Amino acid sequence: MSDADSDFEDWTDAEKTAKIAQTYRACMDSVNLINAVIATPADYTDDATILSRNIEHVNIILGKTGYWTDENLTPLQDAAAVDTSAFDTLVAG
Repeated sequence: MSDADSDFEDWTDAEKTAKIAQTYRACMDSVNLINAVIATPADYTDDATILSRNIEHVNIILGKTGYWTDENLTPLQDAAAVDTSAFDTLVAG
């Protein structure tokens, strides 16, 4: 059984479409935060796990099988693969 099968059992097409859009928007919030941290890592050193938590969220969402329709997953994939070394070095101090 795919994630979509279990997530959408007994849902209408409109409900499925709305849920997928909501999930995508929520994941894009993580993508945007990841990109902000990478752009200005010094601004986020007070939260050492900010990148790992958000990258984990993106990976969980990307891992949903049979879920996506025509959403552009490239920004999610790029965020999941981002180089965190500059941030990690700052946090390690």
